[in-house]
Amino acid sequence: MLLLAEAGRSLNKDLTSLFRHDVHTPKILERLVHELHTDKELCSYLFLNHPGSEDMLWGLINLLTEDSRIAGNASYVIGTLAETDLGKKRIAQICADRGDQARKILPALIAMLDMVETETAEDADCRMWMLRDDCLDEAIVKLTNLLMAKDMCTASNAALVLARLAIAEEGCARILNHRSSSRTLMQLCRSLGSDPTGCKRMLSLKTSAIMINSLIEMLHSGDSGCCKNACFALSCIASIAQGHRRVLEHNDINSAVEVLCSFLACKDEESVWFASMMLHTLACQKSGCLYLRTQPNVKLSLEMLLKRSNLKDDTKDEVEATVAILEKLPKPKPPNVKVESACSVVVTWEAIHPKSGLDVTYLLYQDKAVMYTGPKTTYIANDLTPATKYSFYLQACTDGDDSPLSDIVMILTLESVPSAPQRLRVLTKTTSQIKITWEAPAISNGVLRGYQVDVRGRTYNLDIQEDYFILSSLPPDTEFKFQVVYSGVAKTCTAKALKPSTEYTITVSAWCSEGRCESVPSKKRTAREVYSKRLI
Repeated sequence: MLLLAEAGRSLNKDLTSLFRHDVHTPKILERLVHELHTDKELCSYLFLNHPGSEDMLWGLINLLTEDSRIAGNASYVIGTLAETDLGKKRIAQICADRGDQARKILPALIAMLDMVETETAEDADCRMWMLRDDCLDEAIVKLTNLLMAKDMCTASNAALVLARLAIAEEGCARILNHRSSSRTLMQLCRSLGSDPTGCKRMLSLKTSAIMINSLIEMLHSGDSGCCKNACFALSCIASIAQGHRRVLEHNDINSAVEVLCSFLACKDEESVWFASMMLHTLACQKSGCLYLRTQPNVKLSLEMLLKRSNLKDDTKDEVEATVAILEKLPKPKPPNVKVESACSVVVTWEAIHPKSGLDVTYLLYQDKAVMYTGPKTTYIANDLTPATKYSFYLQACTDGDDSPLSDIVMILTLESVPSAPQRLRVLTKTTSQIKITWEAPAISNGVLRGYQVDVRGRTYNLDIQEDYFILSSLPPDTEFKFQVVYSGVAKTCTAKALKPSTEYTITVSAWCSEGRCESVPSKKRTAREVYSKRLI
C-alpha cells in the first residue's frame, strides 16, 4: 500500500520524518521515490492534497543540501510534483512565504550539478528508472524542441538534461537509438554553432584536436547514422574561420572529402544531404573554395548528383550553391571603348562577382600588350596616334584561376592635324611666272584632303592630287614669298624645313560662317648656320 494512503489525512511518524530529518528519513525518502515511479499520478495527488504537504515540501527542499544520495531523491520528488499545475503553484507559494530561507534553494540545485558520485546505488537506480520508462521517448522529443528555444536559459537547461542522461551508457544508447536522434544531435551542434564565441573557446581547448580527429574518423564509419552526425558536427565547426582552418589543415582531409563524394552517390537521401551541406560549408570560405577546386572528384560528383530526377529541393539548393562557388571565372564581356579624341580613349567593362567571393583582378590588353592591371573597371588610354586602329580585350583573374580572353574590340582614333608639307621649293621661274612644288607631310594623321598656298595675303586652295602651284602674270624683278601652310582647328603649328638666317612673315587667319579674318603679320628670322673651322 502507498505510504500516503496508509497515513490517510494524518501525519504519521513516517511522513513527519520528511521534515524532522531523523534516522528514518533516507529510507522513507527512497520509498517515496519508488512509489512516485510506480504510480506518479496517484502519489502526486495524495501528496499535494495532504494537510501536511506544505511542511513535507519544505522538508524536501531542505534536503537538497544533504549528500548526493538524499539530495538526488529529494530533487526527484520535487521535480515530479512540479510537473503538475498544483505542484508548481504549491512550490512557488512556499518559496514566496519562506522569504530569505528560500534563497538557499537555487544554490543547492546548482551545487547538485557538481555531484559526480554516479556509482552510488541511488543515483544509478534513479537514472535507470528514467531510462527504462517509456515516457522518456516523449521527453527526448520535447527536450530536442527546447534546444531551439530563443531563450538561451531554456535551451541550455534542455541540453543539460540530455547531458545528464548521457552520463550512463544506457542513456547514450537511448538517445542515439531514438527515432529523432539525428535531429537531436543536429540541434545540439547547431546550438553550439549559433554561438561563435563559445565555439571558438571550445576549439581553443587542448582536447579540440582529439574531437576533430574523432569526427573525421567517424566519417569512415560503416554506420550511416554515425557518418551523418559527423558531417553535421564538422560543418558546424567549419562554419567559423578558426574551425574551417583546422578542418582544412587536418592530415586526413583528402580522404574525408573522398568519403563525402562517395556519400553523394549513395541512395540514402539523408546521407546525400549531409555530405552536400558539408561540402557547401567548406566551399563558402575562400581557402575552402581554392582547396576543393584541386579535388576533381568534388565538382564531378556534384554535377552527377544534379542529374538525378528525384533530387530533393533542399539537397538541390546545397549542391547548386556549391557548384556555383567552385565554378571557374567566365569569359568577360568585351570592353566598351569610347573614343574621346585623336590621342585618347576611355575603356570601361562590367565587373565580375564570382560566387566564391574571391577578389577579381582585371587585365586590359591593347594590341597584345597589358596596359592595365587592377581591380578597377575603367581605364583611360592616352598618347595614342591619331587616325590609327587599336584593339582592346579583357581578362579576369582570381587566386588560382584565369578567365578566357574576351572578344576583341577594334576602334579608330579621330583624325588630327597633319605635319607640315615637306621640301617646299621653286621648280622653275621666268620673268612673269613662278612654279613651286612640295612633298606630302611625313605624318598625315588622317586623310589628306588638300593644300593651301598663301602668297602676299592671298590664299589658294588646291586639291590633294596637286603638289605644285604656278603663279603667272607677275611683274618682273619682284620678290614673292610662298607658304604651303597648316589649316585646322589646333592653336599651334610648327613650321619645318626653313632656311637659316632668313626672315619669315607669319600670319594667322580665322575662318567662320561669316567670312575670314587675318591677324597682323609677325616677322621672325631663323638662326644662321654655324660652321666649324678645321685647321689644315
